[in-house]
Amino acid sequence: MTVERLTWNTPALTAETFDDEVVIVNFDSGKYHSLQGSGRQIWQWVGSAPASDTLVEHASRTFLGEPGEIASAVRAFLDTLLAEGLLVKAAADAPVGVLQPVEGGPFTAPVLTTFSDMQELLLLDPIHEVDAAGWPVARPTDGN
Repeated sequence: MTVERLTWNTPALTAETFDDEVVIVNFDSGKYHSLQGSGRQIWQWVGSAPASDTLVEHASRTFLGEPGEIASAVRAFLDTLLAEGLLVKAAADAPVGVLQPVEGGPFTAPVLTTFSDMQELLLLDPIHEVDAAGWPVARPTDGN
């Protein structure tokens, strides 16, 4: 049986953690996202590339609430992050970090809030449309 491990979809995205929020910009889709509460904490744990089941179990032990409900909500959240292209399956040889314990408090289901109001602008970003020579040398468009 293969254990599914997830990790952030870099370099297709960038994320910044603020006090109680993570803001994620996906350069492939042009969308940006916000995570708060348990979603913020789960996002940080994913950076350790644990097995999905390990992450779910860790959330169930960390947050106060019914373990089955927590597990179900975390699995659904991970599926949403995969569908949005924010997470990918980790390589089998990717290093696994330690899931840091935190004071979890009462569990609230994680929510991914998605914004597309800057989508056209983010998709036009010329810095990501360059070849190995770098910016400002634009990538040829005629296939050469």
